[in-house]
Amino acid sequence: MRSATYVLLILLATWLTGCVRDRTPALIEVTDISPHEVEVGDKLEVRGSGFPQGRPAHVTLRGLVFQPGRASRRLEVEADGIVTAPDRVELAFTAGLEAKLCGRGLSAAHATFRGEVEVAFASTVRGAPPLAGTAHGIELDARPPARAEVEAEREREGRRVLAFLGVTVGAVSARGIEVTEVKAGSPADAAGIVATDAITLMDGVRVGQVGDMAGTGSRFVELGVRRGDGGAEDIRTVSMIGFEQGRVPYEMLPALAIIVLALAAVWILLRRAPTKLDRVERVLGWKAKGVSLAEIARAQVGRGPAAIGAAVAVSALLGTFALGPHVIGRELDLPVLSFVAVALVVTARVLSARGHGSLRHGAVGFVAMLVYLIALALVVGAAGAISLSELVRSQGAAPWEWNASRSPALALLAFAAGSSVVAAMRLTPERALAALTHDRAPEGVSHTLERFGVWVASAVLVAVFLGGWRLPTTDNAALGAQLAGGACFVAKIWVVAGVLRLARAGLAPLEARPLLRLTLLKLLPLAMASGAAGIALRRFGTSILYEGPAGAVVVSLVALVALRLVVRVQEAVRAVEPRRASPFV
Repeated sequence: MRSATYVLLILLATWLTGCVRDRTPALIEVTDISPHEVEVGDKLEVRGSGFPQGRPAHVTLRGLVFQPGRASRRLEVEADGIVTAPDRVELAFTAGLEAKLCGRGLSAAHATFRGEVEVAFASTVRGAPPLAGTAHGIELDARPPARAEVEAEREREGRRVLAFLGVTVGAVSARGIEVTEVKAGSPADAAGIVATDAITLMDGVRVGQVGDMAGTGSRFVELGVRRGDGGAEDIRTVSMIGFEQGRVPYEMLPALAIIVLALAAVWILLRRAPTKLDRVERVLGWKAKGVSLAEIARAQVGRGPAAIGAAVAVSALLGTFALGPHVIGRELDLPVLSFVAVALVVTARVLSARGHGSLRHGAVGFVAMLVYLIALALVVGAAGAISLSELVRSQGAAPWEWNASRSPALALLAFAAGSSVVAAMRLTPERALAALTHDRAPEGVSHTLERFGVWVASAVLVAVFLGGWRLPTTDNAALGAQLAGGACFVAKIWVVAGVLRLARAGLAPLEARPLLRLTLLKLLPLAMASGAAGIALRRFGTSILYEGPAGAVVVSLVALVALRLVVRVQEAVRAVEPRRASPFV
């Protein structure tokens, strides 16, 4: 009995100790963050009390992010600050923080963050938990700079929403967007919005311009409305049923993407390939028999220490473009690299002819590479930038955020640009075709120049279409992040150059006249049509909301085609007799 009493007393004391600890006031108190509207370069100040002066602080933003035309997303961002006063912690609003809040490239948009801010300090006592304080109900707006055409597109979408709601707006003030007229019987009238009201919120986004009124495609939206100068902000739910008027609602895109990919998987993996693609698969399988990794590396780099050293030097030179805003000049990097690639490939074709027909071969090779230049010019027109660094910044780090996957038109444009390089590599003199010794000829100057030209052309293709040196950490100006981006850039260059050489190995060589017909009748119209479609979609097409799902579909289709090619080539390597049935069945 006495032992049971002792146990009860111990449990009671433990409970009382916990209660006392819970009632102990926090050593750190966080109250607010300012300013509430920020851009890159601003200083954020976290207000509170009890901050140990001179100590580094760990600041965490945790909550929801709302953006025009997009569903809300949960976010947790960490940053380092410094205590400048007992009631203030300062931290810089960097490009990295802006990218996490607003997005990157052309998809970057005004973001409203709502949630909590936590400030934590490492304890001076070894093994003790950090000192931390949290403020709830924090609101923060970040508005990144955007290109004129992107802003115009968002404003058009916002005006479409306002027109559907039956609202005519006036100037933007500190209250929000002033409502000057409400159409009778409109959704806004049914929600009780009247003239002289001000719209302050649109599905969680703090409204500062008409472009912030872009809808997310949902059937209902929540509008923040303020009535009078001193009136409270009231949330009104407004119906958007019928707004899309034939356009695909945004929330239906994932389901449509799954259906498209399922049909594409059946078509690509189970159906027998077209004659030309089937021949390419069989040729690659035949050439891959007995080929070692060393032989593949020699085909990519060349033979001997000199070739390896040249490959390393060219890779290091191309990697320097990731280390700064520009190497040759802000608007000269792209044109210079493009024309260097054309000059190297065309010169290699001239030297490979070694005869009176060398100038004709050079002219045909230049016509093939001219399609490459036209494709680059068209994607520059679609993106609205000629600077190589700006073209890279306009893309994201993920494959579905690259220019080549943002729309089918730009994907076809990238295909046309790469195909023109492969076409120039296929140009072969008649004597080599007749002797069937082109692939077994000893490597000379023309092979070396062609290899360098393919590397430079691949570097331009990677920068313009495939995200360049973008990584999730490359917004940081630290040298380590820049080196990582440069290494990623070089790795992509080698992969693209390998793919171009692989395509060349699987396609038959062509003499000047057939190659000229291929270039003028197929590649050039493909580049012009896809480039014009890309520019039209950027200027007059659907909202950038649809670029993410479209990019995911394009990337998935490319992955399916690559999977088919790998499996078919493996089957061709193992098969004694050609197989007509699909290995996927």
